[in-house]
Parts: sequence; structure tokens; C-alpha cells
Amino acid sequence: MSSAKLEHVIIVGGGLGGLATALSFHYLFPRHNLTAPRITIYEREPTESSRINEGYTMAIRGDRVGGAVQALKTINQDLYNDIRSMAAPEGDKNVAMQFSFGVNCDLNPALKLNTSAGEDSFRIARFKLRNRLVEELKHFDESKIKLEWDSHVIKADYNKEKNKVNVELKDGRTNECDLLIVADGAHSSVRRYMCSEEKLNFQKCISLSCVTTIDDGESLPSPIKTSPLVGITGKGIGIFMATIDEKSFFWGVIYPSNEERPPPYKGSVMTKDEQEEFVNEVLTRT
Repeated sequence: MSSAKLEHVIIVGGGLGGLATALSFHYLFPRHNLTAPRITIYEREPTESSRINEGYTMAIRGDRVGGAVQALKTINQDLYNDIRSMAAPEGDKNVAMQFSFGVNCDLNPALKLNTSAGEDSFRIARFKLRNRLVEELKHFDESKIKLEWDSHVIKADYNKEKNKVNVELKDGRTNECDLLIVADGAHSSVRRYMCSEEKLNFQKCISLSCVTTIDDGESLPSPIKTSPLVGITGKGIGIFMATIDEKSFFWGVIYPSNEERPPPYKGSVMTKDEQEEFVNEVLTRT
């Protein structure tokens, strides 16, 4: 498809993939003497801060397998530098592993997997990365990139006569585009509509995870000050811990199960009783 025909792109989903794709169009096309298309991003969440509870961290890898560092630098070096400055404390970049332990913070790693010193890999809180990409969109006029919050796309159909893709939103609005990019996550409404036979299947594995914020005067658990921690018990129970910033860290326990269960406290701040119940379950399972 030539750039002359690619006039309007609709991206469903304002997550990391959708935002990075929109920025790529407008940073990369001009470098190749191409006119970037007008882009509309539809995000079903109501506000840009509503996902702050998704506090997990993610690795931005610079190795050949990941390639995320190279991708960010290709989009825009200043953007990469900004994101790099938000990285979680990383220490020596080793990944510490401890086998067969109970959940406590006084762990001595039994094994360390060293990363290459030349790889510029780091961890960052997902919400920080997402919010920074949202800020980067504001450098462009809405006539170039428009991000619409509280806009849930539920249907998409190809109009062969017009060679356009028509989308319908939950509130009844419609729009059309030359290219549709669906990036609205595992529970995509568009995918359910277009590929109704495809289902997400329970894989007999459950993850219990949360973010802990430490009190003033306290410090992060020593094992994760310098590296993420991965633990495995003899019964196949896994644990992962990683810093988000100097005051908080993410941790989770993964265990096998034949039965599904709903999220106990999805995206909410736990009460004292809920915290105690959650920790007791984690301790029991590990």
C-alpha cells in the first residue's frame, strides 16, 4: 500500500503497542520522505491515569531477542533517554534465582544469571512507560494523532467497494479508515467480533501479584535492591520480585491449578484485612 493511499489509520487500544505504533508512523515516515497518515487511537479506559494500578514492571531488553531498546531509539532518541531515566533501580543487572524457599525477604540467591555488560537493558513500571508515551503524543496536533479516551470499539468490517475498514464504537459512533490496527489486549472486543471462534483457554496456572509501597524510613528488601528475584519451589510454585522505584516493588506468586478463579482485588488498594488475607494465602501456597 503506498503512502498516498494510506491517509487514515485507526488504532484500537491506547496501550503500549498502540501508542508506540502511532509514534512510529509520525517519526519514521518523514525520514523516508513519506507523509505519515492521520491516526485515530480509540482507548476504552476513561482517563490516562486509570491504569496506574497496573503497577507491574517490564523489562526493556537490548539483546537480539528483545530488541526493545533498539526500537525505542529508532522511534526517537530523546524519547528513549527520557524513558531510560525512569528505570527502576537496577544494580548490577543480574537476575538472582533462589530455589525451594518460603516467602520472606531474607533470601540469599543460589544462582545468578549474568547479562552482558554491553546490553542496555532495564526495567520500568508499565504505567510510567505508558504515561510517557501518552505525553509524547501531545507533541503532535490532533489533526495528526488523536487519542480518544472512553472510546470502546466493538466491531470492525471491511467495505470492499470503498476499500475501507468501518469501525463501530459502543456508544454508537462510527468511523472508517484505510488501515485498522487492533491492539486492545487479551480481551479484545474487535477480535471477539471478527474471530468469534477463537477463545482464551485457561492454562491451569494462576498468578497472585501485587505492588507493595514501603513506609518512610524503610528500605527495599535487600535481595531486590540490585536485581529482580526469581524463585522456584520443589512443587512448581514460582515467585518474582522486582523494584518499581525507590519506594515500591512488585511481587507475585504463580501456582498450578485445575480450576479458574476471579481476581480477588483487581486494581484496588487493599484494606488491612485484605492484605492479611492475601499474604496468608501466599504463605500457605509457598
